[in-house]
Amino acid sequence: MLTTPAEQTQSLSKEEREASLRQVAAMRFIYQQPVRDLSVDTSSDPFTAEDAATLAPLLDMTTDTDSINVFATALNKVLRENNANADNIDNSDTSQAVSLAMTQAKLNKLVEKYVSSDNQQQAGAIVTTLMNSKFTEREDVQKDLAQATLKIAQKYGSADHIAQAESYLQQVEQGTSRAQQELTQILQITAQSSNMDEAFAGFAAIVKSNGFDSTSQNNVLKQLDAYQAQWQSFIQSLA
Repeated sequence: MLTTPAEQTQSLSKEEREASLRQVAAMRFIYQQPVRDLSVDTSSDPFTAEDAATLAPLLDMTTDTDSINVFATALNKVLRENNANADNIDNSDTSQAVSLAMTQAKLNKLVEKYVSSDNQQQAGAIVTTLMNSKFTEREDVQKDLAQATLKIAQKYGSADHIAQAESYLQQVEQGTSRAQQELTQILQITAQSSNMDEAFAGFAAIVKSNGFDSTSQNNVLKQLDAYQAQWQSFIQSLA
């Protein structure tokens, strides 16, 4: 005699039902594919199944099966908002660095809220793995751009242009370029601040001290305001 899916579900043990719920939530999370913003370079596109697959094990680390779908939806939203063009005002290195720092802070907050205490360390390691891949990806893009700039300078530029391009490539390879140092500062501020309002004040101080022209500085500061509003909305969603 055939049984219906509902009858099959009822016959499962509590543990089997919970495992099934986790599996369904994980699959929904992994295969949620938002509409892609074609203005975003592929190398920095946060809307990838790979990101979701990396984070999917987090869904198996909560004992509250009723909130698994809420957790999955929240994780997916964070990946979407990592898009450097979210609330698109400015797409500078600085704004991208703040976006990455916010993504890390949001994921850590979600782990804190939804992951059981005995799994917190493992979950934190998964978040770190994802974010390290994004930091590495960012550096790879910067290195590719520096190498391309040098090739153009060698073909069309003066000796001074070539020297500048060589110097910049060397900085990127050594991890001492302005953008790389700035990301490090922003991550340190995020980690050391008692709250994100304090962190955003620190980000603004960096922007005001790094020699941007007035138009660029205003654009970055406006982007920071948009990101701060985004953060506040995120915190409210956790209440």
